[in-house]
Amino acid sequence: MRVLVSGAKSDEPALSGDCGACQWWGVCEKVLVASNDVTLLPDIGRSKKIALNGVGIRSIGDIPKFDFSGVDIKGIGQKTIDSMKRAAISVLSNQLQVLATPVLPDPPRKVYLDFEDDPSQDLVYLCGMWIEPAWEGLNYHGLLCTDESGEAKIWGEFQKFCAAMASEDYVVYHYSPYERIKLDSLQRKYGMEQRDAVEGFRGRMVDLFLVVKQSVVVPARGYGLKRIAPFVGLKYSAENAGGAQSIVWFREYQRDQSRRDVLETLLKYNEEDCLAMKAVEGWLRTLTPSAV
Repeated sequence: MRVLVSGAKSDEPALSGDCGACQWWGVCEKVLVASNDVTLLPDIGRSKKIALNGVGIRSIGDIPKFDFSGVDIKGIGQKTIDSMKRAAISVLSNQLQVLATPVLPDPPRKVYLDFEDDPSQDLVYLCGMWIEPAWEGLNYHGLLCTDESGEAKIWGEFQKFCAAMASEDYVVYHYSPYERIKLDSLQRKYGMEQRDAVEGFRGRMVDLFLVVKQSVVVPARGYGLKRIAPFVGLKYSAENAGGAQSIVWFREYQRDQSRRDVLETLLKYNEEDCLAMKAVEGWLRTLTPSAV
C-alpha cells in the first residue's frame, strides 16, 4: 500500500466483497465508476478483470459488442460470457430483465430467518425471525446473546421453536447459504436435542438469493440483499446498514450493555433484513419473463 500511495507503483482497483470495509473504498469507487469498470458487474472479480483486459475488454460497454467467438479467455466459459452480456445490457440500459417465472412455496405460515455473527469471536450473537402470521403475539423475534453461554441458550431456544412448529405447514425463507452454514456450526458446537424438528425446519428452507439469481438480471453491482432491496422499495433505517456495521454495533453493546440505543439499532437492522426478505419474496411473485 505504501508504494501505491507514494506513486512508486500503480495498480487498478477491482470491486470485491471486502471493499465496503476498506478505508480506501471511497477512492477506489470513484476510479471504478469513472472507467465503468467490468468488476462493477456481479461475479466479476480481479482475476476475470485481468483476463478480460487481456483481450481488450476494459469497460462494461465493451462486453455486449465484443466478439467472444474468436478468443479463448482463461477461466471464462460460454456460460459466464452469456451471464456477463446479460448483466452488461441490464446495467447499460438500466433495465431489469426477467429470465424465468419464480416458483415459490406459499404455505399458511412463513418464517424469514436472518443470523448475525462475529467471525472473530466465532459467535452467533443474533438469530432474527419475522413470522407471519404472528407467533405468540409477535411478528419479529430476536434472540440475542453476548457470549458463548448465551449462544448455547439461543440454540436451545431455536430448537424449542422448531419443535413447536413441527405440526405447522410452513416455509423458511433466508438469503444466501449463510443461514444453513450457521445452523451447521451451532449443531457441531452444541449438538441437537430436537433433531427431527430441526431437520424438519432445515428441509423447509428456501434460499431467496438463488431464486433471484435464477429469475432476474438486475442493473446492480451484485445480488446481495442490500443491492436488491431498492428494487422492492425497501430502505434501511441506518445509512451504513450492513453485516460489518452490525458487528460494530454488537461490539459496542457487548462492551457496554447499558447502551440500549445501540441494542435497539442492532435489532432494528436485523428486523429490517427479515422484512427485506419478505419484500423480495413478494416482489418475485409479481415477475413474469420479458424479452431482452
